[in-house]
Amino acid sequence: MKRSRTGIALLVALGFASTVLVARAEAGCGCEKPPPPPAEVRPSVAYAGASVSLISPSLSVGQQYSVIFSNGVTGATSTVLGQAVSRRDLADGQFKPQIVVSLPTMPLGPTNIVVTGPNGSSAEVLFVADSAFTVAPSPLTVSAQTGEFHFQNFQAAVGRNGTTYIALDVSDVTQAMVFEAHGGGYPLRFTGEDVAFYNIQGFLMQLLVTFNPKGKNAEPIPGMFVLSAQDAATNSDILHYSRHEFDTYFIQHVERQPHALDPSDPNWHLDGSPHVDHNHLVLAIEGRFNDGSQPPPGATAPFDLTLRTFSLFHHGLVGTGSVAMSGSATTDSYTPGAGTFGSSGDVFTNGKVSLTNSAIVNGNA
Repeated sequence: MKRSRTGIALLVALGFASTVLVARAEAGCGCEKPPPPPAEVRPSVAYAGASVSLISPSLSVGQQYSVIFSNGVTGATSTVLGQAVSRRDLADGQFKPQIVVSLPTMPLGPTNIVVTGPNGSSAEVLFVADSAFTVAPSPLTVSAQTGEFHFQNFQAAVGRNGTTYIALDVSDVTQAMVFEAHGGGYPLRFTGEDVAFYNIQGFLMQLLVTFNPKGKNAEPIPGMFVLSAQDAATNSDILHYSRHEFDTYFIQHVERQPHALDPSDPNWHLDGSPHVDHNHLVLAIEGRFNDGSQPPPGATAPFDLTLRTFSLFHHGLVGTGSVAMSGSATTDSYTPGAGTFGSSGDVFTNGKVSLTNSAIVNGNA
């Protein structure tokens, strides 16, 4: 059949861009996020060098304490010193005694935290079980360029409850972009209901489905979904994540703008509202292996993490409500540099795709 090359990469997508910006915890935009829940440690997942806050009324402001991190799998420990200060808690905005320290280099996985003191005393002031805190690997830097990137021999962290954690640094990504990732040699099965993005402050940033109890007919969020693995025997399922532009977000945070940071506490803006870090994320996946077992706590076996990045509007045809093609309509793709046509004219929609007569999708629907 003759293929038409007019209207290639047709975009009916202006509405789709706005549907990605779902409000509250189900979307990844702005500083309008539900506060993290009250906790003695925040965040619950962190990596070496990240700030960890220990919050307790038992702390005396101005006194120095020892903070002992102990891996719950290997037993390895590391101790840092920290002085108790009075700072606003992101959970409720109230000033509370807390110790803020940089997480030392530790083995990956569930980690106990013991606070002793003050001033060299061995008295235990605070204990956090390893079910409440996990050490993640250093964040992977995500490129703003489109393409395919491989992180070979990568090891993720697994918490006490079997959740797999991967940290990401997306500081360089300001334009709208789509990510697809999977683990080669890590056959993890999961669905959209098993995936959540947090940030390094402990905010819930993004879900792939509407916020319903698990298994209760949660609806997928546009641009967020999970694809089955191409080789389920050896590879993980594929995570597809759409991220909108962040130029507006950064402009709002520059000097003398509404969301300029408070120099005394970068968790807050000068106007008193909380600041939400969108650059440093932690991906959490509650997956299982092919035999139904959970990943064991600690560091995963090394695997090859593959990340593909491409434009939010990479599809050949996009419709917010539905797509209908009829007659001899076709979709395909065009590579400007090479001047070639291909079979990547994908069709993407929140509703139904209808093909009648001789219509052809040269790609995926």
